[in-house]
Amino acid sequence: MILDEESDEEMRELAKEEMNEAKEQITELEEKLKDKNIYFVSISVDTNKKTWENMVKKDQLGGIQLHCGKNPKFMDDYDIPGIPRFILIDPEGRFCGARVGHPSTPGWGEYLAELVK
Repeated sequence: MILDEESDEEMRELAKEEMNEAKEQITELEEKLKDKNIYFVSISVDTNKKTWENMVKKDQLGGIQLHCGKNPKFMDDYDIPGIPRFILIDPEGRFCGARVGHPSTPGWGEYLAELVK
Protein backbone atom coordinates (compact mmCIF):
# COMPACT_ATOMS: atom_id res chain seq x y z
CA MET A 1 0.00 0.00 0.00
CA ILE A 2 1.36 3.38 -0.97
CA LEU A 3 0.62 6.19 1.43
CA ASP A 4 0.48 9.71 0.16
CA GLU A 5 -0.37 12.97 1.91
CA GLU A 6 -4.09 12.47 1.32
CA SER A 7 -4.18 8.91 2.70
CA ASP A 8 -1.98 9.97 5.63
CA GLU A 9 -4.49 12.73 6.46
CA GLU A 10 -7.35 10.23 6.18
CA MET A 11 -5.58 7.91 8.65
CA ARG A 12 -5.13 10.79 11.09
CA GLU A 13 -8.82 11.67 10.77
CA LEU A 14 -9.84 8.05 11.45
CA ALA A 15 -7.60 7.95 14.52
CA LYS A 16 -9.05 11.26 15.72
CA GLU A 17 -12.61 9.93 15.33
CA GLU A 18 -11.73 6.79 17.29
CA MET A 19 -10.15 8.86 20.06
CA ASN A 20 -13.21 11.13 20.28
CA GLU A 21 -15.50 8.12 20.51
CA ALA A 22 -13.31 6.58 23.22
CA LYS A 23 -13.32 9.86 25.21
CA GLU A 24 -17.13 9.93 25.18
CA GLN A 25 -17.37 6.30 26.26
CA ILE A 26 -14.78 6.72 29.03
CA THR A 27 -16.66 9.78 30.32
CA GLU A 28 -19.86 7.72 30.50
CA LEU A 29 -18.05 4.89 32.32
CA GLU A 30 -16.44 7.32 34.78
CA GLU A 31 -19.90 8.59 35.68
CA LYS A 32 -21.39 5.10 35.91
CA LEU A 33 -18.56 3.79 38.10
CA LYS A 34 -17.83 6.95 40.12
CA ASP A 35 -18.68 5.30 43.45
CA LYS A 36 -16.44 2.29 42.81
CA ASN A 37 -12.75 1.75 43.53
CA ILE A 38 -11.70 2.45 39.96
CA TYR A 39 -9.68 5.28 38.47
CA PHE A 40 -9.33 6.22 34.83
CA VAL A 41 -5.84 7.42 33.99
CA SER A 42 -5.09 8.81 30.55
CA ILE A 43 -1.48 9.15 29.46
CA SER A 44 -1.03 11.28 26.39
CA VAL A 45 1.75 10.66 23.91
CA ASP A 46 0.90 13.80 21.94
CA THR A 47 4.01 15.65 20.86
CA ASN A 48 2.55 19.12 21.43
CA LYS A 49 1.90 19.43 25.17
CA LYS A 50 0.19 22.84 24.90
CA THR A 51 -2.30 21.51 22.32
CA TRP A 52 -2.98 18.53 24.59
CA GLU A 53 -3.48 20.80 27.64
CA ASN A 54 -5.94 22.93 25.66
CA MET A 55 -7.87 19.82 24.58
CA VAL A 56 -8.09 18.55 28.18
CA LYS A 57 -9.55 21.89 29.25
CA LYS A 58 -11.83 22.33 26.24
CA ASP A 59 -13.24 18.81 26.42
CA GLN A 60 -13.38 18.91 30.25
CA LEU A 61 -11.77 15.50 30.46
CA GLY A 62 -12.23 13.72 33.75
CA GLY A 63 -10.12 11.08 35.37
CA ILE A 64 -6.41 11.57 35.83
CA GLN A 65 -4.74 13.22 32.84
CA LEU A 66 -0.98 12.78 32.37
CA HIS A 67 1.34 13.71 29.52
CA CYS A 68 4.54 11.85 28.62
CA GLY A 69 4.96 13.12 25.07
CA LYS A 70 6.34 11.01 22.27
CA ASN A 71 8.25 8.45 24.28
CA PRO A 72 9.11 5.26 22.38
CA LYS A 73 10.60 3.68 25.53
CA PHE A 74 7.29 4.09 27.37
CA MET A 75 5.42 2.59 24.42
CA ASP A 76 7.87 -0.33 24.17
CA ASP A 77 8.10 -0.98 27.94
CA TYR A 78 4.33 -1.30 28.22
CA ASP A 79 3.81 -3.08 24.88
CA ILE A 80 1.68 -0.30 23.43
CA PRO A 81 1.64 -0.73 19.65
CA GLY A 82 -0.81 2.11 19.04
CA ILE A 83 -3.37 4.38 20.60
CA PRO A 84 -5.81 4.31 22.18
CA ARG A 85 -4.72 1.45 24.41
CA PHE A 86 -6.55 0.31 27.54
CA ILE A 87 -4.77 -1.50 30.36
CA LEU A 88 -6.09 -2.68 33.73
CA ILE A 89 -3.88 -2.26 36.79
CA ASP A 90 -4.95 -3.69 40.14
CA PRO A 91 -4.77 -1.79 43.48
CA GLU A 92 -1.28 -3.24 44.12
CA GLY A 93 -0.02 -1.80 40.82
CA ARG A 94 0.12 -5.11 38.95
CA PHE A 95 -0.99 -5.33 35.35
CA CYS A 96 -4.02 -7.59 35.29
CA GLY A 97 -5.17 -6.93 31.76
CA ALA A 98 -2.88 -5.58 29.09
CA ARG A 99 -5.31 -6.33 26.26
CA VAL A 100 -8.75 -5.60 27.64
CA GLY A 101 -10.43 -4.33 24.53
CA HIS A 102 -11.91 -0.92 23.95
CA PRO A 103 -14.80 1.02 25.51
CA SER A 104 -16.86 0.26 22.41
CA THR A 105 -16.38 -3.50 22.91
CA PRO A 106 -19.79 -4.95 23.85
CA GLY A 107 -19.91 -5.63 27.59
CA TRP A 108 -16.75 -3.64 28.39
CA GLY A 109 -18.41 -1.36 30.95
CA GLU A 110 -20.13 -4.33 32.59
CA TYR A 111 -16.80 -6.16 32.71
CA LEU A 112 -15.20 -3.24 34.59
CA ALA A 113 -18.19 -2.94 36.93
CA GLU A 114 -17.90 -6.65 37.75
CA LEU A 115 -14.19 -6.30 38.53
CA VAL A 116 -14.78 -3.59 41.14
CA LYS A 117 -17.68 -5.22 43.00
